Amino acid sequence: MEAKALEITDNVNARQFEVKVNGLVAKLEYMFGGKKIFLTHIDVPPALAEEGMADALIERVLQILEERELRIVPLSPHVAAYLRKHPEWKKLLAHGINL
Repeated sequence: MEAKALEITDNVNARQFEVKVNGLVAKLEYMFGGKKIFLTHIDVPPALAEEGMADALIERVLQILEERELRIVPLSPHVAAYLRKHPEWKKLLAHGINL
């Protein structure tokens, strides 16, 4: 799954980034705290998980957050694991956050 090809919706009311594929919704939930965004939970339907949707969703959301100049706090274990595998994104970590 190519991250840049994903059409992500920032559902502000539900506090989650969403992508719809074949009628299924994958989402990455968040909370705000000042200039920080806390990435709290990722939920990907099993049919999309096999296609690498979780990693593609995380990557695309990180691209969006970089454009918005936000700092992240990865509370989701999956997001934290992604950041450990892709250290180029650690530049977005909020001050004092280590993985």
